Amino acid sequence: MPPILFHVSCDNCGAYAFTDKTGPGDLDDAVRCQTPAGTPPGSVDGCCATNGMTHEQHIARVREGGHLAAAARPVTVTVGPGGPARI
Repeated sequence: MPPILFHVSCDNCGAYAFTDKTGPGDLDDAVRCQTPAGTPPGSVDGCCATNGMTHEQHIARVREGGHLAAAARPVTVTVGPGGPARI
């Protein structure tokens, strides 16, 4: 089976990244938003999570198994063939 690559994009600001990591929180962690505080409402500077958490706090909550925390910054994940030549 060929390697798999994930394209992850923030549904709010469109920031995106590619990753092959699949551990808890890895898909969310790959994407770093660059939005100002309040865009969207409830977010802090540099993170689109609407629960007022920084990127690091948001990822920590998601890694703890917080699927509800993940809903505070929805992302779209597209799966495709991967490997170093595709990145």
